[in-house]
Amino acid sequence: MTVAQLGELEMFYESQGEGQPLVLIQGYTCSHRFWDQMAPDLAKRFRVIRFDNRGIGFTRDDGRSFSLDTMAADTAALIEHLRLVEPILVGHSMGGMIVQTLLEQRPHVCGKCVILNSTRSFSRQATMLLESLLALRQADVDFDFLVDATLRLLSGLSWLTVPSNIDSFKTALKCDPAAQSLADQARQLQALKTFDATSYDTQPRHPVLVVSSTEDLLTPVADGRQLAQALNAHLEEIRTGHPSVLEAHETLARLIVNFLAA
Repeated sequence: MTVAQLGELEMFYESQGEGQPLVLIQGYTCSHRFWDQMAPDLAKRFRVIRFDNRGIGFTRDDGRSFSLDTMAADTAALIEHLRLVEPILVGHSMGGMIVQTLLEQRPHVCGKCVILNSTRSFSRQATMLLESLLALRQADVDFDFLVDATLRLLSGLSWLTVPSNIDSFKTALKCDPAAQSLADQARQLQALKTFDATSYDTQPRHPVLVVSSTEDLLTPVADGRQLAQALNAHLEEIRTGHPSVLEAHETLARLIVNFLAA
């Protein structure tokens, strides 16, 4: 297991492939394993770096509360620790918020960027939904009930109607060697709720791609369009739910590769 000591933070990361560096940044409640299906395809063309954010997986911190600014600083510190020069950044959901923060606050560590299923600021309805899902876990409801409820709220219909998709997802959660604790999930949710990029006046130095999903209830297409307009980014819309990386990893990998090659 590879760990970078970044001040008080012990950040787990792994690298695969060769070539231009590409950093994958996942969202709320997701570890580096979120990219398991997509990373091998990208590693055929790039040096792919995955890591666990603060508050999940194998990364360890001091247990205090933090913000999206903290998480962006963590990511920048890892990039500098690895001596990556303007790496490609790919962020999903909260990971896309981390990318936005880096573009605004630390543009020197950013190359081309891809932002998936994200927003400039979560709506109150979206945060209430996530608060309710956390409350269900805190109430220690049945595992299958909690997962089914979460997926029905977040996933696209086509993916949901294939029972093996849900079975595989549940198996992966049960076999997670570093499952997120309740306390860490609450810390990540609090950090997510602090994010608001509506006041940013970001002028990216490199091209940006925004991908939004037509069946995403958490960060709907309207949010993606607003984000793309704010960043002067190219916009692609696909037919998935919020966890597009799980539902359409081949489509997304192709979009990313084509964008980076353009």
